[in-house]
Amino acid sequence: MSKTTKRPRTAGQPSKFRQAFVQETERVCEQEGFTDKLLAQHFKVSPRTIQNWMQAHPDFAQAVQEGKSRFDREVVEEHLLKRAKGYFMTKKLGDPTPSGSES
Repeated sequence: MSKTTKRPRTAGQPSKFRQAFVQETERVCEQEGFTDKLLAQHFKVSPRTIQNWMQAHPDFAQAVQEGKSRFDREVVEEHLLKRAKGYFMTKKLGDPTPSGSES
C-alpha cells in the first residue's frame, strides 16, 4: 500500500472571503449583536462558511470574538442592570415604538 499525502484543496468555488469583511464583521457584531447565523445571512453564505472563515483567517475570528465581547459588555450588561433596577418596557399592539420607564 502506498501512502498518500494530503494536498491543499484546489477544487470547488473560490472563497468569497475578502479582507474588508474583518472590519465590517467586528462592527456588526459589536453594534448589532450578530450571531454566526446572522453573519452568514449578512455575507450571503452558510453558517458553516463563517466557521470555515474563522478557522482559515485568525484576524476574522478575532474580529468576531472582539465584536461579540464588546456587544455583551456594553449592551447586554446595560439591559441586565436596567432589569435589576426595575426597568420595564411596554408595547401596545399597533404601536411600533415601545416606551420604557423605570420604577
